[in-house]
Amino acid sequence: MIDVSNRNIWFFRERRSGGTPLTFILPGLLNRQPLFIDDNSDFEPYHDPSIFYNTHDFELLHKVQHLNPILFRCTRKNKTEQMLSERAAFRMDVDSNDEQFFNFSHNVEEELTNFIKFTHNKIRIGEQSVRNFAERKKRLDQLWDSVSSKFENHTFYYEDVTDTIDIPILNLYNVEINRDKFTKKLPNYKRKVYTNYDQVEQWMNNYYL
Repeated sequence: MIDVSNRNIWFFRERRSGGTPLTFILPGLLNRQPLFIDDNSDFEPYHDPSIFYNTHDFELLHKVQHLNPILFRCTRKNKTEQMLSERAAFRMDVDSNDEQFFNFSHNVEEELTNFIKFTHNKIRIGEQSVRNFAERKKRLDQLWDSVSSKFENHTFYYEDVTDTIDIPILNLYNVEINRDKFTKKLPNYKRKVYTNYDQVEQWMNNYYL
């Protein structure tokens, strides 16, 4: 196990990749306090080894690389599911004043109501939207690879974060994960709502190479 006692630790979370439970579990394992950073313009050179930093802003990789960090990332293997989850959660394809939904966590009844309203929609996704998402993710992959390769790093995949996880760089294995303690997984809805799901999947396979 590497010595983490005086190292900066950063967790880079792609949206809609199941990283929320890990933002609680990892700091507990490492005996650190979680701190969410999500504004590149307000970045300061953080050096507190008692903090577990986490962010959605991958541009911060340019700056934290000077801190000799240990880096974690959370993403999805299935980019079609990730894209549609992102578009649904941020209501990118509907003309509605309904509140956004992300996960069933705090106010379950309200979030469930918003989710059910959304599932009544029938949405067709255009090819350009798929291409834009794929290119954005490829740029993010390139940024992550260029910086993380210089340091100890580990990537969590949404599809692999089930009841237990392994974190080889910390020599931790079979760490129990209780996702429902933090957020509840949304029911399957994408094939019902997105009428050209199979075509979106084919486009994604073409553009995200």
